[in-house]
Amino acid sequence: MAGVFALLSLVLSSCINLDTDITLDGDAMATGTMKIEMSKELAMLVGITSKEALEKQLADSGDDKLPEGVSVTFSENDKSYIISAELLNSPLDDDGLKAEKLADGTIKLTFKNKNTAESDMGFVDFEGKIKMTITFPGSITDASPEFVKVDDRTVKLAASFTDPLDVYVISNVNKPKSVSVGPLQSHAFVK
Repeated sequence: MAGVFALLSLVLSSCINLDTDITLDGDAMATGTMKIEMSKELAMLVGITSKEALEKQLADSGDDKLPEGVSVTFSENDKSYIISAELLNSPLDDDGLKAEKLADGTIKLTFKNKNTAESDMGFVDFEGKIKMTITFPGSITDASPEFVKVDDRTVKLAASFTDPLDVYVISNVNKPKSVSVGPLQSHAFVK
């Protein structure tokens, strides 16, 4: 089964924008959105001439089997083809984007982006942006310096798609606080 990031970036190996907004739960399952946008000019260079051609290329690759909890839609605007993924309690488990619950109970998210400027398509002027907002189930305890901490549980990443990245975030899993109500008392109400 193809991972979400690998699936979304299958044919989009050069000029793309990646926008991700996800929340991880205590089991490292993701809920949120991922969107990849590819310019129509670049798409034409790799043989994609319509939204339907993009869908067909994905289906023909055999990597169109989605993990449980993921739905993908294809759309376009005047300048780009867009692949949008909605995640609902879905695993993130591939070489590009991975979230896992570690043995000590913490959650670790990793994101790797090879330097796309070294792609086989050397004649293409590579550009694009990566924007990620990730919310964790508990307090963030460690993160690569590329991430900006928004609050105790949320980080953001903004980078160029040509930057080689190998980054991570580690979070505790906050347990619900128990409330002590003291000794139980019995009261009889009589009318």
